[in-house]
Amino acid sequence: MADLHRRVLSIGTQKQLFVDDYVIDEIAGVSQVLNSATKHEANPLLTREKGDFGQFYGTVLYDQDQRLFRAWYMGRGGVHYATSHDGLQWETPSLGLAEFEGSRENNIVPSGPYEGLDYCPEMRGIEGPDRVYKCLRYLNWTWMPFASPDGLHWSEIPAPPIVKGGDECKTCKTHDAASPHPAGLPKYAAFPKLGAKVGKYSRRSVGLSWSDDYVHWSPPVLVMAPDDQDDENAFLRVGEALEAGAIDLAWPEDYRGEFYHMCVFPYEGLYLGFVDVFYICVELWRIGQLNQGGPDEVQLTSSRDLIHWHRAGNRMPIIDNGGLGDWDAGWKSTTNRPLVIGDEIWIYYGANNTDHGGLVWKDTLRTAGLGLAKLRLDGFVSLDAGEAEGTVTTRPLRFEGNQLVINAQCKKGSVAVAILDLEGRPIAGLDAADCDTFSGDSVRHTVTWRNRSDLSALPSQPIRLCFHLRNAKLYSFVFGS
Repeated sequence: MADLHRRVLSIGTQKQLFVDDYVIDEIAGVSQVLNSATKHEANPLLTREKGDFGQFYGTVLYDQDQRLFRAWYMGRGGVHYATSHDGLQWETPSLGLAEFEGSRENNIVPSGPYEGLDYCPEMRGIEGPDRVYKCLRYLNWTWMPFASPDGLHWSEIPAPPIVKGGDECKTCKTHDAASPHPAGLPKYAAFPKLGAKVGKYSRRSVGLSWSDDYVHWSPPVLVMAPDDQDDENAFLRVGEALEAGAIDLAWPEDYRGEFYHMCVFPYEGLYLGFVDVFYICVELWRIGQLNQGGPDEVQLTSSRDLIHWHRAGNRMPIIDNGGLGDWDAGWKSTTNRPLVIGDEIWIYYGANNTDHGGLVWKDTLRTAGLGLAKLRLDGFVSLDAGEAEGTVTTRPLRFEGNQLVINAQCKKGSVAVAILDLEGRPIAGLDAADCDTFSGDSVRHTVTWRNRSDLSALPSQPIRLCFHLRNAKLYSFVFGS
């Protein structure tokens, strides 16, 4: 019994997702399924013609004060800026701040992050009343912190050279309103591109650096590198592109997977990441050029400590690749973090129709733009059951609150929940047979047993949950009031 108590998870009122096995003890007849985000039918929302696009390496934020979506992205002449009231129809205002080709009638942000790459502003309201935006800018082969009161006028924060690494780096706060700051964890994390020797190649990989003040950063350490499965996937993805007639040039000896960058963000008590997996199909020195060619895709990762990372969904893409000729057929890059808008997760991503470098893709007329893909709230990974009933039993839990709320989709199926004691025995009146079966689609359904939802007698004792699923998708659960 003492050993069982030591394994009890104290989850309080924190929402629990199923992107990993953290809360799962036993699973039968149920699968963990990665849910691909649904692309918006109006994509691309912002293109070269509409906004002088180079490539969307940047950020989309929602400004609560102005009730405005704001975007920073790479274009000719530097960092470009766009705004939207609904997140779909975008405008490129004439800022008059920077001269380009003899005119100030443009939407260029002066002294913005280097070439508008992934280092665009991504934070607000993190330093008291100043409510500043912050970013890292790539200068002289290193990273330097920059700040702005409005996202348009930028200045360097005096600091020693920091976060040495490759020319890709994304930063994040380690906590937000839904994910409280873990004790002892620094306020900020940066994920620079590092090189790691894997097999015969030095490969693009993911590093980690910490900071408490956004000025002084720890030396980056390697936290995630490609492996054999990424190389196997490279053969699959390049093979699919060859079969579709998309690639003109491929060299099997060069096939491999690398991590171009990773966008990390706190979400409901854990950390999620969108890792850009680059599938190299040829070394371009073979045709007298530099770098490598090949497509990429965006995959989901998760972590509890920002150091150890779990590759979710059997490494399938979270945003499906476009078909040959589509604007997003070849290369994608997510913005610095998705936005929670109502009961949806909005994932903005930049893409173009060619590969990395644009030299091995048959569709050589390069187009680029900003797209939007959506998930339901908490909808990254679900527990799915078919016609036959399946069950999922959690590890022992100690919670706060007096109600159990689930996020589930089962219009043609059902979800029932049994609450068990530490030994796995149903608590009287709270068995699956007592549960009022849920059939429907809700991001916040309160579970009841014989029309009662009150669980106020239980927080003092550890319990387990056993979900009974049929033709259902379960996305998350939470105890609340």
